[in-house]
Amino acid sequence: MSLSDEYAALSQAHARQGDVRRAQLAAWLADVHALEDLLMENGLDLAPDPAAELAAVGDSVAASLEAVAQDLRPEARLDAREVAEIARRALVHAFDESVHDLLAARLPSLDHLSGLGARVVPTPPPRTPDPDRAQLLAVEAADCAAAAGALAAEGDADAAELLATRSDAAAFESYLRAAAATAGDEALATVELRWALVAGEQRTGDRRRQRLAAVVGAAERTALLRQLTGEAR
Repeated sequence: MSLSDEYAALSQAHARQGDVRRAQLAAWLADVHALEDLLMENGLDLAPDPAAELAAVGDSVAASLEAVAQDLRPEARLDAREVAEIARRALVHAFDESVHDLLAARLPSLDHLSGLGARVVPTPPPRTPDPDRAQLLAVEAADCAAAAGALAAEGDADAAELLATRSDAAAFESYLRAAAATAGDEALATVELRWALVAGEQRTGDRRRQRLAAVVGAAERTALLRQLTGEAR
């Protein structure tokens, strides 16, 4: 299952719960990662700095979204699917017409958003943006990793694994917060949705770190793995 497919499934799950906001956000991430997959297949992975190239693409998409938003009437009342379709059109039209059909064919169905009515859904308190939090989490990750290494050397594998898990969680959250800040995601919505893909999963060691890295785009994975393994510290 591709990352786009995973976010599409997450969007459907939120839609079944009546959570309009998360269903729309996950659908948007599904579209973004479908675009990234297409770009990677067509040479983005061969660029000297794929992440920088992808950031430039993001700027083009953001400009397209702003242009579409300006054309909307203030009194327009749009349902969940209509909002997602408008965002999708902006995404597609950020590129040359020659690739419109190719990209559109990659995008997952939005049928689950049809007729979706907003209702109150119990949700955990949102994360609070904090410019220092990512760095504090990186320090916590390093400390836990060092303690895990010491326990492993003493033969206490269980305690070492517990601290290694805590280190990975802190490093993952640190990376996601920093990435959200770079992308202008002040609400940290991407942090929440990326965590949702691994909620409840039980993996150990390298399998856990590989799975955490798999919930970000291909252009980001090397940087995240370096943070998870301590190479970036």
